[in-house]
Amino acid sequence: MVYRVMNDQDEGDVETGTRVCRLCDERKPMTKYYRAGDKRYRSRVCSTCWTARARTTRETHPDPESRRLAQSDRHLRITYGITRDQFNKILADQGHACAICFDGISTETAHVDHCHRKNVVRGLLCFCCNTGIGKMGDDAARLRAAASYVENPPQSIPCRPRYLTPQEAGANRSAARLNNASRWKPRQSNGQLNCNAKLTDDEIVEIRAKYAAGGVTQRALAAEYGITQANVSRITRQVA
Repeated sequence: MVYRVMNDQDEGDVETGTRVCRLCDERKPMTKYYRAGDKRYRSRVCSTCWTARARTTRETHPDPESRRLAQSDRHLRITYGITRDQFNKILADQGHACAICFDGISTETAHVDHCHRKNVVRGLLCFCCNTGIGKMGDDAARLRAAASYVENPPQSIPCRPRYLTPQEAGANRSAARLNNASRWKPRQSNGQLNCNAKLTDDEIVEIRAKYAAGGVTQRALAAEYGITQANVSRITRQVA
């Protein structure tokens, strides 16, 4: 029984919980291997070799831009099996444009399109076109049906526009501000303007006057007016 990754390669022994590093060829526990980005799989290179390789990359490519290009070249080589020169040649042959929509693409924005069934690189696409045909399962019949659907939809019912013009958006914002202003009420902790208040403004004045005259406690005032002692304390401490 073995550990396996998405490409179904031997990743180690489940019973012993170990794996052979593909760089140093030493069998080490699975805890010595970093987890991949999706956390479901572990790297095929042990943490020691991973750290040493990263240190070598930093020493070989001290400039961040050269390091980024080296990582990009490694991605092209491992994922698609092509070199940077082949990538640049494809981009030049396409006139630095997407092979489908012909929008301009660069070395940073171009996406390598490859066939998963035949394992061949077909060209360079922009992000939208690459993900679009990928979500269609690279099915030519489905893509042709989608194009036919867009050109001749079965229904044509008028509906509300998805996007508003700047004038309409401004009018909506103005109406929302007016609506909020009409519903706004001054907020205060005590008094009849508070929707949750139990006392009127006159009762608050009475409470303050009685407490200021002395001879009565906050607990007695709370019992008299049916509120808590904490509320009486807040009322007597407030000036307004």
